Amino acid sequence: ESMIKIMRVKLMKKIVTIVTFLLIVAMVAGCVESSTPESTPTLTPTPTPIPMGTISASSSPLGAPVHLDEVYKGTTPLTISNVPVGSHTVKVTLSGYEDWSGSITVSAGVTASISPTLTPLTGTISVTTSPVIGAIYIDGKYVGTGQVSREYPLGTYGATFGPVSGYHTPKAQTVTVEVGETLNIVGEYIQLSPAKLEASVSQTISGVSPAIYTLMLNRNTPLFILSIVNTGESPAEYVRVSTRVEGLTDWQTETISDIGPGVSRNVNLMPIIPEDAVTGFDESTYRAVQIKIEYMSIEKELPPMSISQPITIYSKNAVPLGEASIVASELGIPSVWYFYAYYVTPHDPEIRSLATDATTGKYTTDDRAKAIFDALCRKGVSYAYDPNDPIGGSVDYCQFPSQTLELGRGDCDDLSTLYASCLESVGIESKLVFVPGHVFVGYECPETGGWSVVEPTMIEQFLIFSPFSDACESAHEQYIAYKDVATIVDVEYAWQLGIRSGI
Repeated sequence: ESMIKIMRVKLMKKIVTIVTFLLIVAMVAGCVESSTPESTPTLTPTPTPIPMGTISASSSPLGAPVHLDEVYKGTTPLTISNVPVGSHTVKVTLSGYEDWSGSITVSAGVTASISPTLTPLTGTISVTTSPVIGAIYIDGKYVGTGQVSREYPLGTYGATFGPVSGYHTPKAQTVTVEVGETLNIVGEYIQLSPAKLEASVSQTISGVSPAIYTLMLNRNTPLFILSIVNTGESPAEYVRVSTRVEGLTDWQTETISDIGPGVSRNVNLMPIIPEDAVTGFDESTYRAVQIKIEYMSIEKELPPMSISQPITIYSKNAVPLGEASIVASELGIPSVWYFYAYYVTPHDPEIRSLATDATTGKYTTDDRAKAIFDALCRKGVSYAYDPNDPIGGSVDYCQFPSQTLELGRGDCDDLSTLYASCLESVGIESKLVFVPGHVFVGYECPETGGWSVVEPTMIEQFLIFSPFSDACESAHEQYIAYKDVATIVDVEYAWQLGIRSGI
C-alpha cells in the first residue's frame, strides 16, 4: 500500500510537469503570434428564406392558356405553386375570345385566385327573306321572321328557312363568322307553279240499253272512270267535275276533294238520264258525253278542261248481250238473261186490266194461269218469228208487253215477257226459262208446292179447245230435254237485283 502511494505521487509529479510544459509552450506561441501583423478574416453569410405563395387559376370557358409574368404555366384550371410574394401579372388567352390581363398579389402561405369570364370575339349575321316573310333559323334555332341581325361568336353556322304556302322553301346556307364582319344572307322564296290537271277517261261499257242503264244506276255503277293527275307544284282546289249528255241532260256537277301536287285520283261518273229519255229511242243512237273539269290554284280560277266521249244509247227494245255480259260479271248478276226481266211490266195499266178481267172468279193458280193464256188467245196475239233479232246474236230485241198487245204478235221473248207480266199482275210469281235459242215461262204453284211451265208461242186463237194444256206439255218436254243447260230467271229476284223498269 505504501508503494502504491509512492507511485501515485510520482505520477502526479509527472502530470504537473507535463501541464507546466504545455503552458509554457502556449505562452511562447502567443508571444510569437502577437509579433505577426493583423489580417481580415473571410465570413460565409447564412441565406435568408424567401416567402412563397400559391395562385389558383380558372376561367370560363375552361382550357385557356395562362401566362404568369409572361411565362406559360399551363391551361385552366390549374394551380401555380411556389410563387414569390408580391405583385405579379397574369394573362389568360383562348382562341376566339378576347385576351384577359390582370395583376395579382401573392402573400406568403396564401392561395390567391383568378377566374375571369372570357369575352368571345364576334361577327354579325344578318338574314332577310324575300319576297315574302318567312321563318328564319340559325343552327336549327328559331330567331325570327322576315329580317334578323344578330352577333355570333366566331365559327360556322347554318341558316335555314321555314315553309311558306305557295312558295319553294329556300335552300340552307352555311356561313363562317369572322371578327367584326357582317354576313348578309338572303332567303329567296320562289313561287310555286299553279296546279295543272291532266285527265283521261275510260268507259266501262261502250253503250247502254234501258235495262243495263237502269241496273247500273240502281247499283251505283259508273259508266265512265275519269282519271285526273296534278302535274303542277300547287294543290288543285275546289275541283268540280261536270257531265252532260248531249241533247238529253243539263250539266250535272259534283265537287271532289283537293288534288295535291303529283297526286292522281279516279272519279266514277254516271250521268243521270231520265228514264223516259233512255226509253225514248226507237233506234239506237250515238251521243256525246261532255265532261268538264274546273278548279282553282293559288287563289285563282284556272282554265277548265273539257273531254268529249261518245256513247251508244241503244233503242228501248235492245238487249246488247256483249255489254250485258260485262255488267252482269261486274255486278254479280247470274246471267245476261236476267236483263229480260226489265221487260216484265205488271204495273202497266193495260196489262193489269187484261189479267184482272181474265182471272175474275178463278181461284187456283193453274186456273188463273190458263185464264190469262186464253185471254191472250182471244186478244188475237200470236207468235211471229223475227229472223233479224234471234236470241244469241250480239244484240237482241224485246218488246214491252204493251207493244206486243198493240202489234198483236211477237217472238218467243216478246210473248214470254207479256205472259209473265200478266201472271205477276195478279200475284203469280213467274220465271223466264231460257234454253238454247228459245225462252218460255214458268210459274209458282203454291197449291202443289211446285211450279209449272208454259210455252207462250202456242198462244193462238181457238174456237172450242184451248191450247193451254198443249202449251204446258210442250214447255215441259223442252225443259226435260234441256234441263242441264237451262237458265231459270226468277223475275222477282231479278227485280231485287235492280233490273226493273218504271212501268
